[in-house]
Amino acid sequence: MQITKKRVLLPLMIPLAGVLALALLTPDNTGAKIDPDTSTGGDLTGSFTISGNPLVSPLSRVWAAEFMRLHPGVVITVTDDASGPGALLSDAAVYQAMPELTGDEIGQAMASGIEPHEVRVASDALSVIRYPTNPVDLLTVAQVSAIYSGQITNWKELGGIDAPIMVYAMPPGTEANNFFKSKVLRMAGLPTEDNTVEFGKNVIYLKTAEEGNDFVADDPNAIFFTPVAVVTQEVTPTWIARVEGDEPSKACLETTTAGIFPIYRPLFFYTNSEPAGVVKAFIDYALSEEGQTRVMLGGYLRLFYPNGTPVG
Repeated sequence: MQITKKRVLLPLMIPLAGVLALALLTPDNTGAKIDPDTSTGGDLTGSFTISGNPLVSPLSRVWAAEFMRLHPGVVITVTDDASGPGALLSDAAVYQAMPELTGDEIGQAMASGIEPHEVRVASDALSVIRYPTNPVDLLTVAQVSAIYSGQITNWKELGGIDAPIMVYAMPPGTEANNFFKSKVLRMAGLPTEDNTVEFGKNVIYLKTAEEGNDFVADDPNAIFFTPVAVVTQEVTPTWIARVEGDEPSKACLETTTAGIFPIYRPLFFYTNSEPAGVVKAFIDYALSEEGQTRVMLGGYLRLFYPNGTPVG
């Protein structure tokens, strides 16, 4: 099945002030120790803990390390807590989450006297990559699912050359594999969603995303899904449409920030009411131009282009 590629009209860039306005923050700093005489200006002092989803920890640690370098009087501890928002309900001043907290989780927090407010801090996405000269440059989520479940096995079924598709994937149990399985293989949230779909016998599992990039760069018939932050110039991201007839897009800063690209998810920080002092200063730093330049060091995508300037 082929569909006609349309050009995506990318959204206007979200300015820093607009991003900050999205932070629904409020004044209790659970778990934070702040010196009231120095937390609002000059040299900051204080200590607090960030806890929550381990997948967000690498980015939190990047930000925490740089913030502590800039403010030697601040101590930030980043811990992992995969059990849910319990960290927000106890000792942590900031709860890191991906995906967004559910209504049940927010209700649980509120029932315990917590007022969880969220701020989106970055984006995560998977790119479906192929060999640069492969003519099949556009796929729907359902078509990618069919490739990885073994229903489509030859590129000619998609309008390409008569050659078997070499299907590569991240290993079972990895977060990239789990995310792809839910969002793409089983088409979560689409009319075609099917929780019984499994990876086909045609799938070859690799150890790392870097290995997948290398295989695709060397094989005109290969396909692989990979975190967008590690895509190399030797391979080509495929245009993806949510369903046939929808505007296709590639994984990039603009499409993930706007929620257009089908295979993405946002990262959040949560606080108990509005943060003040050193906690607020840290979150402001994460959303600043300086903080956002470091997002890819944590393996994710920033929320806006440098200085709010679009590329291209």
